[in-house]
Amino acid sequence: MKKANLVVFTQNLKLDSLGEILTEINKDYSTVLLTSHCLFENEIESIEGMIGNVETYTFASLMSDADMEKIDIDAYKEEHEDIGEYYRRIKVKKNELIISRILEKIDPIVKLILCDDLGIDLGSWLKAGFRKVELEYYHKTEVAESENKTAYFQAIKRFAREPVYSTRYNGKKYVFYGSMNRIGYRLNSEFKRDRLENWLFIATIVSRKLFNKSICRKNVKHISTLHESLKWRFPKLSNYEVGLIQDGYLPPNYSSLYLKFINPNEHYYAWDTLGMQVFHNQNIPVKMLPLRKKLYLPEPELKRVKSVLCIASGAGDWTAMKNRSDEDMMILAFIEVAKRHPEIKFVYRCHPNWVYPAHQGMNSINRVAEYFSWLNLPNLVLSGNIPSTNLDNFQLSISRNSLAEDLKEVDIVFGEHSISMVDAAFKRIPFASVNVTGRRDFFCGMTSLGFPHCESIEDIESVLIECGKQKFDDAYKAAVEKYNRMTDEE
Repeated sequence: MKKANLVVFTQNLKLDSLGEILTEINKDYSTVLLTSHCLFENEIESIEGMIGNVETYTFASLMSDADMEKIDIDAYKEEHEDIGEYYRRIKVKKNELIISRILEKIDPIVKLILCDDLGIDLGSWLKAGFRKVELEYYHKTEVAESENKTAYFQAIKRFAREPVYSTRYNGKKYVFYGSMNRIGYRLNSEFKRDRLENWLFIATIVSRKLFNKSICRKNVKHISTLHESLKWRFPKLSNYEVGLIQDGYLPPNYSSLYLKFINPNEHYYAWDTLGMQVFHNQNIPVKMLPLRKKLYLPEPELKRVKSVLCIASGAGDWTAMKNRSDEDMMILAFIEVAKRHPEIKFVYRCHPNWVYPAHQGMNSINRVAEYFSWLNLPNLVLSGNIPSTNLDNFQLSISRNSLAEDLKEVDIVFGEHSISMVDAAFKRIPFASVNVTGRRDFFCGMTSLGFPHCESIEDIESVLIECGKQKFDDAYKAAVEKYNRMTDEE
């Protein structure tokens, strides 16, 4: 077994500060870096300039698809009431497995843990004998405030600022909480801003808090989306129904069971049978959205590819299946494709929510920009239409207008499992899903309809070369027809 210094960190670490570990490591041995993300060439070059030659591993490289699925399922067996605790147990189990796997490969002379964020459970590493070393970081996690009166009234003020909309449909009033960026275009009833409902929601919360009573209203349906509902503290009351609407195509083969953490008075709505699949697979009740607008894909415009848009997804600790290095691997794949095809322009669109400290990390988009600049490939650029986000006004639902700008003059779109790929198809632009991790296809629902799926650089190249040719075009049009027939299913 190889003896080496073993150093563990995330992309939240400012790499310029890594040189400070020279006083902590044994210079007679090489250094192994283990990270939750995947280090880029320019980053490795910078690190080696500070501490010498290194060997690198990612968390994901030490686990199989089956390992990750087992973590999600075992965590639920231990915790199925508190979703926060469920996520914590996923992270702990994942870290414990990673520790055991890396120690099968490396006999550490020195064991250093530099971070406590972005997938790292510090306690697990300390328990395994690693020593915490504080360096410089892009973001320092603050200890959450307890539910005191000040925090409570701050939440009330925030509820007053958040948008609430309402509409009348089939004799009932539907009240929607949050931004409608991800869902408004799929509803067949016009929702208008309803400030009275803001205050009625606050009155319900206050009544519940102070008097343990609720405001019961007949023929009123409270609804939100899976993403937007995270902002609201809906009362857990049997007479206060809340419907949560699908606002993207969740992977039907997800092993994370977070959808099961649902209040007894809530239920899920899907906008089509494809969106229902993950709920059916996890034995979770789901209904078809009564206000849904059936949206059909138009005839695709298939032609020789000259311009490509790559749409990133993201990762977090809600499932062991998602790794922060997965996004980096897709970046590396398209860099290689761009090198092989200088005649094609590639625009890479990082997800705006990457910068959230619990997702990819605050420096995540900037490090891609720095890497692209270092590579200096004339046909590879970062999207200039990524909306800026900050922690004071963080939004999980991003306006579709910024995507519309990126879709101009694009011949095809690639991504992992983003609803933005389907949005492109509504504009007659073909798409192909990509997963180069060697693990399961998260867009398998769409793949099963016949849409192209890529698992390697060669697969991506094949789509680029074949698009516009009859065999590819006929198969793609058949997939569009299947999607449209699916849209009519009840």
